[in-house]
Amino acid sequence: MIVAWLVNIALGYWVFTDARRRKLTMSRALSWSIATILIGPLHFPFYLIIAAYLARRPLRAGEIRKGGPLSNTLINTAGLQALLTGGLLALTLILIGIGWLSREMWPVFFTTAVTLLFFTVVVAVIAIIMRDRSIVEEGPIS
Repeated sequence: MIVAWLVNIALGYWVFTDARRRKLTMSRALSWSIATILIGPLHFPFYLIIAAYLARRPLRAGEIRKGGPLSNTLINTAGLQALLTGGLLALTLILIGIGWLSREMWPVFFTTAVTLLFFTVVVAVIAIIMRDRSIVEEGPIS
């Protein structure tokens, strides 16, 4: 329980600093941060998706962003989903290996992971289809 709160606080701190870097107002940054601390991992992906779409960070010198905000947000969502799916599979294998999870539960976790992987691929394909190749943003010239 304490570890979960520490993770939530760390995520909340990161959300706050990221929101301020993205030029969100202090009240919005605090709102996102507090919600992340209270709800934790359930809220964190929503921050990543919504903040990436609504308040994109300024580009660094020489950095290029292609495809438009919706496509880039969907690609980031697919990447996050892939990480979560890999984490779920790894956690399942670890829990089975140390005996905390019975082998009978493996199909449930495996089916969940395959379903998440399917949706990850669907989101990535939609992002690629929706990519607007005419939208190219460039950072300041160094």
